[in-house]
Amino acid sequence: MNRKGPHTGMPPRMTQEQRRISTRRKILDAAENVLIEQGYANLTTTKVSMAAGVSQGALFRHFPSKIELMGAVAQDVYHTLAGEYESIFDTLEPGSDFIRESIRLLWKTFNAPRQMASYDLTFAARTDPALQARLEPVVRDHRQRIGRITHRVLSSAGISSKDFTALADLILMGIQGAAINHIAAADPDALEHRLNYIECLAKQLTRKSPKPHK
Repeated sequence: MNRKGPHTGMPPRMTQEQRRISTRRKILDAAENVLIEQGYANLTTTKVSMAAGVSQGALFRHFPSKIELMGAVAQDVYHTLAGEYESIFDTLEPGSDFIRESIRLLWKTFNAPRQMASYDLTFAARTDPALQARLEPVVRDHRQRIGRITHRVLSSAGISSKDFTALADLILMGIQGAAINHIAAADPDALEHRLNYIECLAKQLTRKSPKPHK
């Protein structure tokens, strides 16, 4: 009888820890997709487990409740959004109007499906105390990370501010408000006016750092 050796071309079997991580990833991806496509109100653990191709028992071994699952999804979504927020600045051309161009690029990301899913969770938390409690530390950590990214990126562009976290809040919450309003009443002219106003306020909170004397 031929025995299969280590060089038969067969993929190595995953360890128990690798299987655990893989299953968790499948569940999170499936939950995010269901949230994006059907909204929080229509999301159930049954739909998520079916979309992930796992049993409900497997889902609950990783996430004991729907609230815990949504908290993990929020962490995942915000982690990705923060990365996208940071990468936006890499696309700006040297010498461009940094704040103006940043706001226009951010607007595009704030209409992406993943961002819409985060809005859905925020709205649901308004009337769901358990969800609100689970999301609160996630949102707080996300806000602090965005503040740090804003500080680092704008500082490297020669722009200073007394409070980079407040500046990030102004820009992001302003664009979020514009995006939410745009969902219900799409008006390109009104949108451009709002973005211009956000830009003006942001510029009032910043100043160009003086160039060092040679």
